[in-house]
Amino acid sequence: TMLQSRLHRIPKLNSYQKLTNRSPHNCDNLFLRFKHYFRSPIRSYSNNINNTCTHDAMNSIGARIDHSDSTPQVVDKVAMDATVFTEEQRRNSAYINITTYKFIQIDDVKSLRAEIQQFVKPLNIMGTILLSTEGINLFLCGDTDSTDQLRIYLENLFGNLDWKESLSDEMVFRRMLVKEKKEIISMGYDLLSVDERKRAPYIDAQSLKSWYDEGKDFVVLDTRNDYEMRLGAFENALDLDLVSFRDFPEAVDSMPKEIKEKPIVTYCTGGIRCEKAATLMLEKGFKEVYQLHGGILKYFEDVGGDHYDGDCYVFDRRVAVDSKLNSTGAVTCFACRSPLTEEEQQLDSYVYEVSCLYCINGKPPRSASER
Repeated sequence: TMLQSRLHRIPKLNSYQKLTNRSPHNCDNLFLRFKHYFRSPIRSYSNNINNTCTHDAMNSIGARIDHSDSTPQVVDKVAMDATVFTEEQRRNSAYINITTYKFIQIDDVKSLRAEIQQFVKPLNIMGTILLSTEGINLFLCGDTDSTDQLRIYLENLFGNLDWKESLSDEMVFRRMLVKEKKEIISMGYDLLSVDERKRAPYIDAQSLKSWYDEGKDFVVLDTRNDYEMRLGAFENALDLDLVSFRDFPEAVDSMPKEIKEKPIVTYCTGGIRCEKAATLMLEKGFKEVYQLHGGILKYFEDVGGDHYDGDCYVFDRRVAVDSKLNSTGAVTCFACRSPLTEEEQQLDSYVYEVSCLYCINGKPPRSASER
């Protein structure tokens, strides 16, 4: 019965011709999909799949991405020092969740999107890849082989990428999308137009923890939306009560003037929002602004949950993860899409697929103007 159910899930080939017409890296991906379903090793007929796909990718797409003065080195394996998990843990996990982003000039987004779509098509991977002229932003879930192949492929296109990983027993996304957008994170602010020397510096997780431990006088600023912050935040974090990240520039203008003179650490889930937010604040006259490197997820990886209260909202079916990067009991309200803690699910206002405490008297606003 188990074998029949797994066979039923394997994508069917209509003819032998379909298999023989596949390129080397696509055929290897097909074998990897069989390996995933049967959980047994299957020998690839391609002797050097990773070098095949990555060298081809460099030749076909590399010129469309502006690497400034450097050309990325060809990568043929995943760097294990870029993950907090052992190889055994990664191999034993049904799925791996990966996220990364990079601000980098892309000249031909449309063509790049089409070629990435072709690459991910045979992989056992789902989620979203956002592309724009300002760079790439992605959040994906797949088996170890598929995510490793994609990481290698993308690093040969974009150079070194700062990856964040977590493990899952189930697929946390429902489909695979590669989208072309105006911005990889929407705020109406072009970060690439800012001189690299004028961008906000990073602060790492251990340094932030040390600031807390020492009782340093600083401001920690949450750049996430209000519903995310409800699930968890850093100690004494300043809440701008954002409905959308697009509200951030206006919210910053209304901050008390005395804050401009203090050290400020901006943070978000994975780092992309605070990268834009922190640099914008420097432009607006704030004296000393930092961005938390890798966001909350990287902080959890490096130092755990010290000085952080609650869980971290994530944009997938897990809804939230704790400081050990394990999914929690949080759910999303079907009616208004607000995340709900286990305690909030016990309230009378929560009726499955009908209402919760945030929408029982009407759906929450979608922008600051609706308040």
